[in-house]
Amino acid sequence: MRNLTNILVATDFSELAHCAILRAVKLAEAHRASVEILHVVEDLPPGDSTFSTGRLDEIDKALR
Repeated sequence: MRNLTNILVATDFSELAHCAILRAVKLAEAHRASVEILHVVEDLPPGDSTFSTGRLDEIDKALR
C-alpha cells in the first residue's frame, strides 16, 4: 500500500461531512499526512450573507 501524504476532503458543512473531516484527520495522523479541506461556493450577489463561517470555526476547534 502506498503511503499517504495528502488527503483532500470536500465539505458542504453538513454533519456527515464533519464526520468525514474528523476521519480524515485520524487517517492523516496515522500516516503523517496533511489534510486539505475544500468547500466550493457559487458566486453570490454583493451583500448576500447566506454563507456563514460559524461551521468553519467549529471544525477548526475540533481539529485543535
